[in-house]
Order: sequence, then C-alpha cells, then structure tokens
Amino acid sequence: MGYNHSMKTQSPKELFISGKNGRLPDNIGSLVSLEKLRIDDCPKINKLPESIGNLVSLKELFIGKIKLQTLPESFGNLKSLEWLSIYDCDLHSLPESFGNLQSLKTLHIYGSKAKKLPESFGNLKALEVLSLTNMYSLKTLPACIGKLQALKEFSIWALNLTIPEESLEGFNNLQELEIKSTNNSLCIPAAISNLSSLEKLTLNASGDDPPGVLTLPESFGALKKLHYLCFTCNSLKEQAGCIGKLQTLKILDINGRLLKTLPDSIGELSSLKTMWINTGIKEVPDFIRKLKSLEILKIASYYEKINTIPEFMSELNNLVSLSFYASGIKEIPGAIGNLEKLRYLRVHGNLKDKRPSLLSRLKSLEHLELINIETEERSQEYIQGILLLHDRNYRYML
Repeated sequence: MGYNHSMKTQSPKELFISGKNGRLPDNIGSLVSLEKLRIDDCPKINKLPESIGNLVSLKELFIGKIKLQTLPESFGNLKSLEWLSIYDCDLHSLPESFGNLQSLKTLHIYGSKAKKLPESFGNLKALEVLSLTNMYSLKTLPACIGKLQALKEFSIWALNLTIPEESLEGFNNLQELEIKSTNNSLCIPAAISNLSSLEKLTLNASGDDPPGVLTLPESFGALKKLHYLCFTCNSLKEQAGCIGKLQTLKILDINGRLLKTLPDSIGELSSLKTMWINTGIKEVPDFIRKLKSLEILKIASYYEKINTIPEFMSELNNLVSLSFYASGIKEIPGAIGNLEKLRYLRVHGNLKDKRPSLLSRLKSLEHLELINIETEERSQEYIQGILLLHDRNYRYML
C-alpha cells in the first residue's frame, strides 16, 4: 500500500503510509495542516526530507521499520509535536535540534543503535513519558536525562548499562521508573533518593553468565512514596537493610531463576499487602511470618524444589489469596485451615491427597486449584457450587 489520504483537501489532517510501495508524497512539506503522520514498514523510505520541518501543525508522528539512520536537522522545527514513536528503525543518532521540540510530551524509541543522546535532549521541558527500549548501543544513562523536570514515567532497556549519579538528580516529579540492564549487573546510585515522587519502580539485572547482580544503596530506603517494587536478578546486594525501610510499599514482585536467598529486611515491610516470589529458593523464608498485613502471597520455585509449606502460614490472618508452585510439595499443612479470610487457594505440586480435610474449615474459600504438575492426571472439585476442572497446564471454570 502506498500513501493514503483524502485528495478532496489540499492539506489533509491525517496521513498514513505503509507497505513495500509506500513513499512520502513529493509535497510533504506543504501539508501545513497535517496533525497525524504514520510511516510504517516502508523499505523504500530511508530518510526524511528537510521539508518535514515545515509541518508546523503536526502533533503525532509514528515512524516504524524503515532504514532511517538519522533525522534531519529541521526536525526540531516541529513546534506542535506532542507524541513521537520511532520503532525498530536503524537510527544511529538524533540531531542537536531535537531539544527544540518544546511541545513533546511522549517519546518512545525502540531498537535504536544510537550510542548517545544529544545534549539538547535535556531541553525537552514538556516531556512527561519517555521510553528507550532495546537501546543496546547506549552504555551510559546520559546526564542530560536528569534535566527533564516534567518527566513522570521513564523506562530504559539497554545492555551493560551504567547509571551515573547526575543522571538521577532532577527527577523531582518522576512517578514510574523502569531500568533493565541485559547481560550485566546493575548498580543503583545513591542519587535514587532524589526521586521523592517515585511510586512504582522496576529493576532488571538479567543475565546468567555472569549472573546479574542488583546492588541497592542505603539511600534506597528513602523512597517514601514507593508502593510498588519489582526486581529481577540472580544475586541481590542491599546496603543497611534498605528494602525494609520502604514503609509505604504495598506490592513486592521478586524474580530470578538463580536467586537462592532473599534479604531478611523484607520482613520489616509492615504495609506490604501483595508479594510474588518466583526464584530459585529452596525453602520458604522465615521472615514471611512477620508480614501480618499480607493479603496476597504467591511463591513459585520451579528450579529448586520447595518441599514443604510451613505451618507459620496460618499466622498470616489477613491472607485472601495463597498460591504455591513447586513440584516438591506433597501436602498442605492442616494449619492452613485456620485462615478464615482465605478465598483463593492454589497449590501446583505433587500432592498425594486430592481432598485434604482442611478444606471443610476454609469457610471463605471460593476458588481452589490443586494440581499435580508432574502427571497428566485430571481431577475436578466443587467449591460452593463452582465446578473447577484442572490439569497440568490449564484451569477452566464452567
């Protein structure tokens, strides 16, 4: 498909260009009323003309799957541009004029080969959402990022990423942050404490060889508004029990195929209501018994067999949902029957008893899954009139 727009008006408001025959119209620079432009999967387009800067009314621009190594210097003239996505292009650099996009609120760049960002990038005073995904040539988080005072959401996925202190110094309004460093360790600088408005944080130090190590500074505990924390790593190093100081934390999501131990400081999270653990731990951590506010708990360990569900689970009186995924589990302790608020119980293991007697004591129970993950055996149970069919991989509600 080539370019497609109504020819009834000399200057359309929307223009979509796609397909192997897609091309930019010769008069692209004269379309001064154009507000939306989408260029998608057009192998014949390998650059944008300087006249693109004449599109003074352009608000939304998507550029995807074209061999675009750079943007023209006139790109900074797009004074009305509010939303920009550059997806899976061969982009090697951004022009210095990029910082002139004073109306830009949302920027997504996926799969760029750029090794750095222009210094003018810090001049994007209106930018609220920034996503830099699969930026594998970008090794250091640029200091200019820290000048984006209006930024509320920031996500970066890179390779062997280094985070200097100054790159986190200006994020006073940042509410959501995601940092993923593939095939490397990730060291969070002390300046993380400057993110006084941060509510949601995702940290990923993925890598098996060498194992991804996530290091958290003592100042990490100063994030007073943080309510959601997700981290993925194979080794965790925290200073001065900093995780346990996150007293506003409500949700904790822990992942890591080779992560064998978890810090005891997690037991100090008095406000924690939801915790998901998907790691290589061999036994349920004892600190969990201290999390009296916990309502939802899921523990999965497919790589090392957890053999028992500890009796102290019965001490978590506010539990509404309890899930275990571990092939070594053979029974559910009778003490679980004391959880008066429990509505959802899921145990995927190697259970011998398909109808444990404790079920009759769980008066609030609405949903039950007892699944043998080592066999093809199917079973069914009635819980308060609901028929549940379950097997190794799926569950059905009829």
